[in-house]
Amino acid sequence: MYISIYMLINSISFSATKTKMEMTLFQLLNQLHLHPNLHIVTFIFFLFFIIYLYIRPQKSDEKLSYPPSPPRLPIIGNLHQLGTHPHRSLRELSNKYGPLMLLRLGQVPTLVVSCGEIVREIIKKHDVVFSNRPITTAGKILLYDNKDVAFSPYGEYWRQVRKICVVELLSLKRVEQFKFVREEATALMVDRIRQICGKTNVPLNLSEMLMETSTDIICRCVNGKSFSSSNGGEEGGKGNLFGELSRRLLVQLMSFSFGDFFPCLAWIDSIRGFTSSLKSTSKALDTFSNQVVEEHKAMMSLRSGDNIGVIKDNFVDILLRVQKDHKLEFELTQNDIKAIVQDMFLAGTETSSTTLEWLMTELMRHPKVMKKAQEEVRKIVGDKPKIDANDVNNMVYLKCVIKEVMRLHPPAPLLLARETTEKVELGGYHIPAKTQVFINAWAIHRDPKSWDRSEEFIPERSRTQFNLPPSPPRLPLIGNLHLLGTHPHRSLRTLSAKYGPLMLLQMGQVPTLVVSSSEMVKEIVKKHDVVFSDRPKTSAADIFCYGGQDVGFAPYGEYWRQARKICVLELLSHKRVQQFHLVRKEETDVLVNRIIRKGCCINLSEMLVATSNNIVSRCILGQSFEEENGRSKFGELTRKVMEDFEAFSFGDFFPSKYLSWIDVVTGFTGRLTRRFRALDTFLEQVVEEHKKVLNYNSEFGRKDFAGILLGLQRDGLLDFDLTRENIKGILMDMLVGASDTTSATMEWLMAELVKNPRVMKKVQEEIRRVVGNKSEIDMNDINQMDYLKCVIKENLRLHPPLPFLLPRKTLSSCVKLGGYDIHGKTRVLINVFAIQRDPNEWDKAEEFVPERFENNTIDFKMGQDFQFVPFGIGRRGCPAVSFGTVIVEYVIAHLLYWFDWELVGGDDDGSAILDMSEDYGITVHKRTSLQLVPIPYSP
Repeated sequence: MYISIYMLINSISFSATKTKMEMTLFQLLNQLHLHPNLHIVTFIFFLFFIIYLYIRPQKSDEKLSYPPSPPRLPIIGNLHQLGTHPHRSLRELSNKYGPLMLLRLGQVPTLVVSCGEIVREIIKKHDVVFSNRPITTAGKILLYDNKDVAFSPYGEYWRQVRKICVVELLSLKRVEQFKFVREEATALMVDRIRQICGKTNVPLNLSEMLMETSTDIICRCVNGKSFSSSNGGEEGGKGNLFGELSRRLLVQLMSFSFGDFFPCLAWIDSIRGFTSSLKSTSKALDTFSNQVVEEHKAMMSLRSGDNIGVIKDNFVDILLRVQKDHKLEFELTQNDIKAIVQDMFLAGTETSSTTLEWLMTELMRHPKVMKKAQEEVRKIVGDKPKIDANDVNNMVYLKCVIKEVMRLHPPAPLLLARETTEKVELGGYHIPAKTQVFINAWAIHRDPKSWDRSEEFIPERSRTQFNLPPSPPRLPLIGNLHLLGTHPHRSLRTLSAKYGPLMLLQMGQVPTLVVSSSEMVKEIVKKHDVVFSDRPKTSAADIFCYGGQDVGFAPYGEYWRQARKICVLELLSHKRVQQFHLVRKEETDVLVNRIIRKGCCINLSEMLVATSNNIVSRCILGQSFEEENGRSKFGELTRKVMEDFEAFSFGDFFPSKYLSWIDVVTGFTGRLTRRFRALDTFLEQVVEEHKKVLNYNSEFGRKDFAGILLGLQRDGLLDFDLTRENIKGILMDMLVGASDTTSATMEWLMAELVKNPRVMKKVQEEIRRVVGNKSEIDMNDINQMDYLKCVIKENLRLHPPLPFLLPRKTLSSCVKLGGYDIHGKTRVLINVFAIQRDPNEWDKAEEFVPERFENNTIDFKMGQDFQFVPFGIGRRGCPAVSFGTVIVEYVIAHLLYWFDWELVGGDDDGSAILDMSEDYGITVHKRTSLQLVPIPYSP
């Protein structure tokens, strides 16, 4: 016994002033040859006395102000004051000693923060100092020497693995990717509840079911398998093992350890079996994790060999790929991967299931709140078979309920313990280095100074009074629909002059934001581009675009990103646009020859539509589909499709089941369906013909957009499966969008030139000077025609093809724009027509003055001039800008080079009789055809 005491004393490094005391104690022990029971008493007395000498706080010579502390007991300090519910006990203490308390838990100095202001000071001023984690016995053994993220010490390793988690595992893109997992697991839970509901007097253990569902979702995201214990069989056995190990891991991470509070007594953990229990769990968990990692490695090898198009990666796959790519600044080991995966599982399952359990408990305790939340949810979902993420984003009250549950029942009431890396001043107090820090979120969330009726469950407290944009007066049922008039872009411009650059209208049942200011467009693009990147669902787009399988009308998400990427890189790149030069040349030559043959009077509008259709059709489909009478089957189809896109639909403005049926009664839905079938049959024929050519000659089969898309589908090198509907949807976008906007732009441009003969003369002089006596105009010539480019810009300023662009829809529940609150699912119209005629932005805003673009850098292609956005901007900007602009430049240059132009029966200036009225639609055309007299020019 004495030897043990001697070894204990000898193992402690006392200062020089304690050496004499040490020797005295040892000599005293040697003289104690008394009753055996006194040996034990002596041993215990001196053991605790020596430990006390070792762990007692050292006095400092400095006059430092430390936070208040409750009275301590010898040895254990304030440990006895934690109680069975430390977050509650510490709040009671903070009410007496203040929002900053310095406790001593065994040997560990511990700061308890119970005030939001102090938390703000930590984050704003001392975040790095308070970013370390204390080393714990369980974390060291169970998490591979703290190689995870949550318990890892602050440093370079932590920064790197956290970056992996934020960028690769927990990004918005990755969260959306696992949507199907959440949907399937939730549907399974709902089915199980329904089955139990069918049985009388059978209670439901919802806590257990929520835990299983949460575990199932996290397992599938992390490991790729549900490991559900209900699966049965081999996988069910794995599920039981995995669940049991994870539960044991969580319990042990939270268990009391002598070594965590008394480092000099860490050996007690070994004696009482705690350390061996940790090692046993660690070994079993490591064996299981190794098996999972090896299985995923094997599967990844098989996948890479088979060139599978779509691989739904889970966290283990992603981490293994990061490890394989060697793109990190350190080597990611297998132990690192296993530790990170354990973090993800523990954090995801425990916090999610706990929050869900408390939420349902509070709703059962407050039936009025439950009824109100249910009414909102059921109103938004309507008769749809399932709830999607967009529906949830619009459930404002449900989000308030969740916030209130998180306030009253934070999953980790003391958060995870932190540790200071150096001494610091906080709240006027000195905080030593190596101080453990508990942030009592539970106490902060119930602080009566911050929350009214802080102990009550009141979700309405999170519902702010929204500051909505100004709105004109509304009529019952139709709202502001009557204010649109026959030319909405002009009517809304007039309204914006009265109500401001942001107006909130009610179009039937649809809240609609009208943006009429370049400053607001800039704020959208710079701060909220993602939030404003969704598309509203319309009747015509849903049918013609294969349920959003195109690019223009596709909802914002992973499919849209991938499809747009294909268009930008494969179809509409600068290189690809140049490859179609021969098509533009041949069709423009045909146009010029037609004009020459026609003679004195021509319908230029009709000819421009035909030329635009032929160029676009040949680039996209490989042929023009022009019939002997000069009419184009393709052109006729696209014209009808555009008519339907522009037609009024009750379902678009009154989407509820009570009025959307009117489209069926009026025959609108039937007409859409018939025309869609005709278009689909046409595209099916095109796709089949291209597949045959592609199989016969792979290189020749990729000469147009249809062939390129089919080639990409066949190669299987994309990040997703390109389906037949995707291909037809993208082709439909290109066909309808490119041909209509291009012909409308050229029509308005020629009308403005005829109306402004001075400008026409000036641009013709430039073109003819650059071309000279050459027999044809090439792209190098056009690149030198600076004034022509100014004319085209000015035409696009006054006559943007789509005066409202395509409508957008907000994604999030609420966003601030221009100081106003914009709710989720708000339709957004950007009035480009009004912005580009704003007298605050443009001198002589209503006049056709191409010279305004000379010697300045304003350009719609750069994406930085928000007062000039004829093709949109940001994520939802038109990807076909270069494709369409090149066609306009090339065709107009030829028309102005080879011909002088006059109005039929007009004066020399033509201004008195030229009809410039508009025919409104998605694309705005001239109401009357442009009838002109061409006068051939001889170089």
